[in-house]
Amino acid sequence: MSQQQKYNEYLYFTIHQDTEQDAQDLVKKYQFDRQYGCLSFWNKKQINDEQTHLFNVMCLKFEIGEVEYLHDISQQIKFWLHHLKHQTQISNCPLNFIRTLHLVTHGANDQNAGFHLNHHLLKEFSELSISFNLHGFLDADDGQDYPFTTRLASPLHSKTLSEYAYFWLESEHYTALELQQLLPELDFIVDCDQGISQRKQRKIPNSTRSSLSLKSKLTPTSFQLEEHLQDVISQIHSYQSELQILFFDENISFGINATGHLASPHHRQISAATIKQLFLLGINLDVDYYFS
Repeated sequence: MSQQQKYNEYLYFTIHQDTEQDAQDLVKKYQFDRQYGCLSFWNKKQINDEQTHLFNVMCLKFEIGEVEYLHDISQQIKFWLHHLKHQTQISNCPLNFIRTLHLVTHGANDQNAGFHLNHHLLKEFSELSISFNLHGFLDADDGQDYPFTTRLASPLHSKTLSEYAYFWLESEHYTALELQQLLPELDFIVDCDQGISQRKQRKIPNSTRSSLSLKSKLTPTSFQLEEHLQDVISQIHSYQSELQILFFDENISFGINATGHLASPHHRQISAATIKQLFLLGINLDVDYYFS
């Protein structure tokens, strides 16, 4: 990959199960061949034509294509899922056939492309019980042509350096104390109070913003994205009713962010269950990962 090319991102969708069932039968039964774009499918224990990958499960792979709209994946995915719901019989496909949306990124500098899952997109995922996978790479050889396989010549596995997630709450109209009183008993950190940065102890020009954050209690070097998200959700879950009210307050914003410095390649998954919890809490998710 050229060093001038910062990102190359693309999307694909899979349905898989650990079964001896014929993948072609599944395609015909639920009319998956009616979905636009390229569809590939493989049976369990099948080896690809190049004799490089062995499939551990029965798998269907739908190519969605390169990311459009300046790396905003939400509209592109919603359009694709709308077509999937109305042109195929996926709604009748049993949930033990696992549905996953995959984002593959290639970063040529020290920052890899992250992603943003807004509340409307989380709703679409929740309705179809779709999980989300991120695959981040520094080079072009990402191995994603054949998902759910074992390389017959396996590469070395990389190790995570550190990552964490945090819930944030902010407003241009409330003080930090007033924000804390909206969700009492949570162990918030005050990041900014009416435009005054608490960390840098200075006034941010032309800002009246107050912001709070609530970090995952898990060790950044020992746990991955899904576990950090679950820890943050467990801390705020009892305030679901309050968050549903705040969701409609135009003076308040909130969400969950995650970040980390990872090795290349890296793979992170958000389960369908976690996606549903985020949706019910009215939360947007924004993730930024950096290569070490």
